[in-house]
Amino acid sequence: MKKRFGLAFAFAVGLSGLFATAAPAATYVCASETNCDNYTPITATQLALTAPDTTITVQMALQQSADDSIKNGYNSVAKTDLGITKWWHKGGSTTLDQTYYHITVRIYKDNKWTKTCHAYALNIGTSTPKYQATCQ
Repeated sequence: MKKRFGLAFAFAVGLSGLFATAAPAATYVCASETNCDNYTPITATQLALTAPDTTITVQMALQQSADDSIKNGYNSVAKTDLGITKWWHKGGSTTLDQTYYHITVRIYKDNKWTKTCHAYALNIGTSTPKYQATCQ
């Protein structure tokens, strides 16, 4: 993941205003939903995006994810990187996908794609926040 940087995504989907400040380097925004050949580092502004009708941010869903791969990528642990391919949305093949807002995240280990996950705006923690995630 850390080989190339591009701004194509910003112009392709009209989010150029969101690339204002720096954020953790292990999390990127992919230029397309199917791959991360072109990507940009995620910004603090993008990490602060909330799921509709909630106060749950992208950062919360990644940093406090129920999935270790997502947490490792967010925290730059074990040579794991994250590539966000789709911002908060509903829809998909499962009841969770259709019911709860989620972001789509590709997981890379040692610069190789390993799986794709959904990080949900759904707190499943009891004493501390832990956000639902599913991976394929």
